Amino acid sequence: MRISLKVFVSIIGALLFLASLVALYFAIDKEETAPLLLVALVNIIAVFTLLFLITRGILPSLSHIQDILREVGKGNFATRVDLDRPFPAELREVAKTVNIMVARIQRARGEVEKAKDGLEDTVEERTKELRELTETLEDRVEERTKELEEKIKELERFQHLSVGRELKMIELKKEIEELQQYLKKATV
Repeated sequence: MRISLKVFVSIIGALLFLASLVALYFAIDKEETAPLLLVALVNIIAVFTLLFLITRGILPSLSHIQDILREVGKGNFATRVDLDRPFPAELREVAKTVNIMVARIQRARGEVEKAKDGLEDTVEERTKELRELTETLEDRVEERTKELEEKIKELERFQHLSVGRELKMIELKKEIEELQQYLKKATV
């Protein structure tokens, strides 16, 4: 169970006040009342002064710092603790430290955003380059494919001509042999 500072201060103040009232009662009840009465009154004044200082000085300052930290928690890094407000010395140092911390977070966040934007631009550029390269390569592949198809057709024509010529040569050799045999028979 957590207890808030306000409740804690109220409880301590009430206890001190009750202790002061008890001391005041005993001071009135005893014969030597002057010293006890003086202690009781000083104690009561001290309690009220302490409560006043805490409720008017420390708690509002802490509340303001807490509000600023809530805003930072929501992502509002432009908010700062107002140092023109009256702060106790220790809390003024805390407030300055909070402002420095928030400024650093804001700066770091800006750098991260800038780096993110830069990376997004770089990725976009690289993606564009890769698309262009892919298109260029596809065009080159298509061009090479056409060249190879033409060469294959040319080779097929050459092969057809060569095979046809070879077949014609074989026929001519057979014919020459037949003619040579015919001449041999005719001259004999």
